[in-house]
Amino acid sequence: RGGGEIQRYQIARYLVSFGHNVSLVGYKFPGSPKRELVGGIEITRTGPVSVKDAHQNFPRLIDAFFMFFAAARKKYDIMMTNPYFSLPFTLPLAKLLGKPVAVTWDDVFGYRTFSKDRGRILPFFGALLEKTCLFLTRYADIVFTVSNSTKQKLTRSGILAGKIVVMHSGLNIEDYPRMKVKRKNQIIYLGRHLTYKN
Repeated sequence: RGGGEIQRYQIARYLVSFGHNVSLVGYKFPGSPKRELVGGIEITRTGPVSVKDAHQNFPRLIDAFFMFFAAARKKYDIMMTNPYFSLPFTLPLAKLLGKPVAVTWDDVFGYRTFSKDRGRILPFFGALLEKTCLFLTRYADIVFTVSNSTKQKLTRSGILAGKIVVMHSGLNIEDYPRMKVKRKNQIIYLGRHLTYKN
């Protein structure tokens, strides 16, 4: 449902095309099966709660807790995880099992961004969770991010620059049908226009 999800799917898809076995552990959503195989990717959905919306923080936190147990039962050579909810459970597990771990950071928001949320608890909780994830990311073997500006934010948070790889988001032209256009050399952007996205 978003750029991060599409990026994770593309990474998984490429790894499968190179002959790797890829397991994706994620949230349940209404009507989703607990397990399925999509394009060679083994998908497991955890937790007792169906997450209807990306902003349902409490259900996502509950389901992320169950990711720990799902990941503990899997056999893998490397774990790739991302903030916010799953990282505090999955990164320590990988380290406990002696597995290398890669963390993907799309952005570092900071308290100012979270403070725009309604109420007092959610901004505080969001900022605290982000600081926790940033601290834990110091123990990752490699960190992927989508821009140099996010890399700078990560290094300011104490993550070694040598661990961070900037992996710009791309576009698979093969995924889109060819269309006849009246005027060439035009681009349309569809997405959220938010201050923190510049």
